[in-house]
Amino acid sequence: SPDMDQVAGATSMPIVMLGGDPGADAARTFAGWKAAMKEPNVRGLVAGRALVYPEDGDVERAVTMAANIVHPNGGATA
Repeated sequence: SPDMDQVAGATSMPIVMLGGDPGADAARTFAGWKAAMKEPNVRGLVAGRALVYPEDGDVERAVTMAANIVHPNGGATA
């Protein structure tokens, strides 16, 4: 959600984001996830179409990118 700061700010509960429909702009989807992960109570992602069926067909790259968003110091590489 472009309003993730408001969504996350409305609760103290942990949030796990659903990927949603990635559409044709995967970069925008990943940028949205990255921005949302800056909220202190956003804890992770649920794998969905953006990771299982990426527009470029490179599942490994998509999963690695998502892993790096959730665990930026986790050492995953593309």
